[in-house]
Amino acid sequence: MELYGHTLSEQLITNLTRFPEVELWGMLKRYHDTEPRKPCREPTRPSLGPLGILPLELLFNIVEFLDFRSLLRLMRVSLQWKIVVEALPAYTALTKHTQGELNTLGLTDIIKYHTASALYSVLLSQKCASCFEFGGFLFLPTCERICFACLLHNQAYWMLPTSMALECFSLTFAELRTLPILEAIPGSYFVGSQQTQRLSLPLVSVKQAKQLANKVHGSARMTAIKYVESKPIVRYTMYQRFHHVSLDPPGCDLSRVRLKALPEDDNFCGTATIRFPYVKAGQADNGRLCRGCEYISRNFDSLPDHIKAQTVPPGIDKGIPLRAMTTRLRSRRGFIDHISSCYGVKRLLTEKKA
Repeated sequence: MELYGHTLSEQLITNLTRFPEVELWGMLKRYHDTEPRKPCREPTRPSLGPLGILPLELLFNIVEFLDFRSLLRLMRVSLQWKIVVEALPAYTALTKHTQGELNTLGLTDIIKYHTASALYSVLLSQKCASCFEFGGFLFLPTCERICFACLLHNQAYWMLPTSMALECFSLTFAELRTLPILEAIPGSYFVGSQQTQRLSLPLVSVKQAKQLANKVHGSARMTAIKYVESKPIVRYTMYQRFHHVSLDPPGCDLSRVRLKALPEDDNFCGTATIRFPYVKAGQADNGRLCRGCEYISRNFDSLPDHIKAQTVPPGIDKGIPLRAMTTRLRSRRGFIDHISSCYGVKRLLTEKKA
């Protein structure tokens, strides 16, 4: 296959892949891969207990609906349970490709909320839950894939301290405790704006808090009315944007949608999101950035008018879609499809050939 006079090869794909990915460093980090913590004593009893009469396939169907922490505990019960868990496809794939990510899920205390089956399903999928393009990150509270642009612009995937969620959505603490609560890891995070989280703080997602409030109060409208009835009206303006958040995925690139108001900053950006591979045929794909898109962003003002018009829709601040395109991760297949039509790639390869 030819690409602007160059033979498409692994080396060419590598040359068009952008490194380092500085803009993507402001998320949760993968904690160093380690072997799962060994139990105090190795399991010696061979029994599976009453479930031992079941066929292996049925045992798999049962244990894959345990959370990962419970799986590790089950491995300590007996030698046969250890063998069953280690033979589970979900366990095998997750420990092979995401051990560091699992360590981080454990540190945030989110790991207890998601089954091995749910995490495995996400590992084998690639679509962002918001825009349906490639999602190179895992949004921990909902166990969904998300892309950088949607994390920045879709406020359903923002985080709130539990104290703010209680007030914003007029919930009780007992009600809020039914949601996955993430313990923020102290550190420096950067997505929309630089934020430093110095202390561990319990957070919940806006999406799940609003879903719960709608269930408790009857509807999104009643949630807003409940707030107005119980809180000073002056505070309503602070939370109004969360009351109006859509729970339905937009199914499009929000960086190309004209905003009704100035964009806000997420005060807890990156605290609930981690890079997460996509696995196909046993091969992990972390996604890649495009050097051609970087070229377009860097040289935007000198580009032909028709390329400018294609890149930035009318009425939108150019910085928003330009940032989105330079932080857009693509799968290997998606990357090959993209570079065949990327103007920036065409310019880079044309200049190289000259």
